[in-house]
Amino acid sequence: MSAYDKQVQDQRKAQEQEQGQGQRQGMMNQLVKSLVRGARLFDPKATVLQDSIKAAPADAISELNKWGIKPLAAMLMTYDAADAAKVIKISKRDSAAQDGAASQQESANKNQNPKRHGGKADDVDVEDLSKRNIVPGCYREIYIHSKLMFVDDVYTTLGSANLNARSMVGDSELNICTEELSFTQAARKRVWGNLAGADLDGKECTRDQMKETYQDWQQRMTNNKKNRKEGKAPVNNSFIHPFEDPRDSPVMRLV
Repeated sequence: MSAYDKQVQDQRKAQEQEQGQGQRQGMMNQLVKSLVRGARLFDPKATVLQDSIKAAPADAISELNKWGIKPLAAMLMTYDAADAAKVIKISKRDSAAQDGAASQQESANKNQNPKRHGGKADDVDVEDLSKRNIVPGCYREIYIHSKLMFVDDVYTTLGSANLNARSMVGDSELNICTEELSFTQAARKRVWGNLAGADLDGKECTRDQMKETYQDWQQRMTNNKKNRKEGKAPVNNSFIHPFEDPRDSPVMRLV
């Protein structure tokens, strides 16, 4: 290929790439406009959606409350009853949130008590000079990649789509969906009972039962956090704990 041909070909590729980026941006703009138009059906000024597009970071709970949704944010943690994992040292923690907590702990130890753990985080074995010097605790966070949703004990969706606008509107995904009371109710009881304990599966999901379950979940999360701090087992083999992310306040955008 001559130098001239190569130059022409490179110019053509650059033009195609620029045109492709413009088309993608145009499609995204159209998507946002469509969402805004749809939002006006129940929010004539589309104020919530418009504010969400412009504002970052956003307080997830406050945004959901604007939509009349009462959220309950939890994190899930396993419990190593036999404390068997302490003999298996690891090189890194489970998540960035744990790294953030360890960083705060390390800073506090350095400033307040430099002799404590050599100024390191409490989960570091300071006598171990290898890279695998982090000792797992009895409680370990479970990474959640949620792709399951129940609605009013009638509708279930489960599949590859994340529960956000991008997956539901823009990406190629594959989900199974059903509008079957008996299936959805049984599945919801099984999932909730597994996460919060068999006694907090929501029962028949009546209005009074949901209010009671919501309060019971909050109390169980509080009790589990207390037990975790004291090195005790969670209540009724449950996994739910209050959501904590020491890095910063949660960031959520509706679009």
